[in-house]
Amino acid sequence: TRDFEILQWMASLSKSIKWLEPLQLENTIQQFGVHMLQQVDFRHEADNLDKFRKSFLLMPAVSFPTPIPGLATEEILVETYEEGVSIASYLLSPEAAAEALGNEQNKTLAGLGVKTLFKMLIDDNFLHADLHPGNILVRLPDGVAHTLSSIVRGKAHTSKKETDEDGERLVVPTLSDASPEIIILDTGLATRLSPFHQASLAKMFQAIVTWDGSTVADTILSFADNVKANVDYSEFKKDIAAAVNQFQSSTPRAGECMGAIFETVQRYHLCLDPNVMIAVVTVMVLEGWQWRLDPTVNILDYLDDVLKASARKYARLAIADYALKDMWAPFSEPNVFSPEAADPMSALTRERFNSQSDFSDEAVYGMA
Repeated sequence: TRDFEILQWMASLSKSIKWLEPLQLENTIQQFGVHMLQQVDFRHEADNLDKFRKSFLLMPAVSFPTPIPGLATEEILVETYEEGVSIASYLLSPEAAAEALGNEQNKTLAGLGVKTLFKMLIDDNFLHADLHPGNILVRLPDGVAHTLSSIVRGKAHTSKKETDEDGERLVVPTLSDASPEIIILDTGLATRLSPFHQASLAKMFQAIVTWDGSTVADTILSFADNVKANVDYSEFKKDIAAAVNQFQSSTPRAGECMGAIFETVQRYHLCLDPNVMIAVVTVMVLEGWQWRLDPTVNILDYLDDVLKASARKYARLAIADYALKDMWAPFSEPNVFSPEAADPMSALTRERFNSQSDFSDEAVYGMA
């Protein structure tokens, strides 16, 4: 805490130096401090582990360590030991990645990483914000944990035959036919987006997929907290559109496209919501190591499919919610068992209160 107080004091001095003003150091230090201080309390990490484990119960290929109940304090976290090897062991060299020299296992791992990211970001709105390779282990169901590099060096076999006690031949599943699982560690840094920012981020991703630079620019401006009403941002929108459109005739990596977009944001000194930036940086970090697992897996293709599936799911939920509301409406009306039957004035009072609440909600929503 004292370290951040010193940093904040030094950053406050930067406001008096004109050429440092665009960097907004004071705001940056405050945002950094909020997330960093959470990581020094291991109770937060234990809570995050529980949330992630429950979110992924129906996705057994992704797991998390289990915190031991009662053994999580501010300074100590005790959790289950998870077997596995770092996913960094599976990464291809840049040269091999450029030549698309992957295998089926790497393709499965790359797809699993992308699906995990979008489940966190789009479906659950609870994002692990530190998804670098050091925080991800790979485990095979039969205990085989060979990496591509071990095969190249001749230290692993893709097929193996053994015999049992009666001399019968057994085929032991190995690298070629074992589906990998991933274990995600270090959940101390996690974030949620507000409903508005989550919807806007999904809209921005959809605009990137369809090469709609104008919508990308509009959503970025909605994330910024230093947009001024008297400033014309038409040049910014033009530059963002150019940054997006330059990739339209090719098959770019998501990281390349978003890198070009946020270089433009940096030039205009826009200060975006920190949770949004954490989400964007996490996408770029995951895309970087996913490409080195299997460069044929394009995160933008997955993104388009995920957004369409999510839209269909929420449409079905909205229809179900509306249908259930109609179904239960008769039972929510005053009846002989309700307080309104004994006191008719209470119904009138509640109706007035609800009408006022509805008006307030609409006003707040309109401001958002």
